[in-house]
Amino acid sequence: MRVYNSDITVEEFIARHAKLYDPATDNYFREPFAQDTKVGRNSAIYNAHSFHTKVPPEGIVPYILHYTEPGNLVLDPFAGSGMTGVAAMMCGRPPHSLLVSGAQVGVRKAILDSVG
Repeated sequence: MRVYNSDITVEEFIARHAKLYDPATDNYFREPFAQDTKVGRNSAIYNAHSFHTKVPPEGIVPYILHYTEPGNLVLDPFAGSGMTGVAAMMCGRPPHSLLVSGAQVGVRKAILDSVG
């Protein structure tokens, strides 16, 4: 399968941007995210198109910042509106109000699949 509008396959994208989990060296742990994420539904990105179950990307950014690190790969296997991909890119320069204590700012790569 080819990456949309690209000459590389999904497998090549993953090989380039993902790091395999190594139980011997990876010690991933995050406390549960417990911060208010109340955001409006009136940003230019949110209003760019209609989709009946869309979530504002500003509501997703804090979760991605909390649970991932810059350069990590985020998978959205149910990418209806694509807002998870937008949020992953927004992590590079998130609005101050979306910053999460202890999180590292930086773009995350994303794979979105709505084909199933």
